[in-house]
Amino acid sequence: IFSRETNNPRIDVFINDNDNNQKFTEIRYAENTTKALDPGFDAGTFTGQSTSFSLFSHLVSNSEGVDFMIQSLPKDDYENTIIPLGLNADAGKEITFTADAVNLPSGLKVFLEDRQTNTFTRLDENNSNYKVTLNADSNGIGRFYLRTSTSNVLSTDNFNSENLSVYKLDNSTIRI
Repeated sequence: IFSRETNNPRIDVFINDNDNNQKFTEIRYAENTTKALDPGFDAGTFTGQSTSFSLFSHLVSNSEGVDFMIQSLPKDDYENTIIPLGLNADAGKEITFTADAVNLPSGLKVFLEDRQTNTFTRLDENNSNYKVTLNADSNGIGRFYLRTSTSNVLSTDNFNSENLSVYKLDNSTIRI
């Protein structure tokens, strides 16, 4: 009675390890939310029990190092929002990332960025995943990021910079 179902877009990101442990974090897109802390919309992770295997996000703006189980973001800035994902897992574990994208705008794709391997992997297609074996313990954010885009390509190996010009318009804007 007190709960109402919404059709807000969301991305559920899951991890599994080779011991069949599973964890997830949720990214929601809702009206009247920001990239910073939104009380009543964002939810931190439970800290009452220590775990060496977890997945969480950090706020996109004004993060104070708090781990979030649920992060709510505005619906109007999908393509310019890069969400830090935190992973706590022991070295030697094979970690598999998957995602469920629910009610996202048509044509919007979900990518996992691994900054250590310099790769982008699309996660919103059926049976898509990203597997990585950790060479060292993973504790927190800095390696994995979640991105959304209408483009199929987020990077390129072949880039010709001969005709590239960069101009400073003012103290906070550049034109490329």
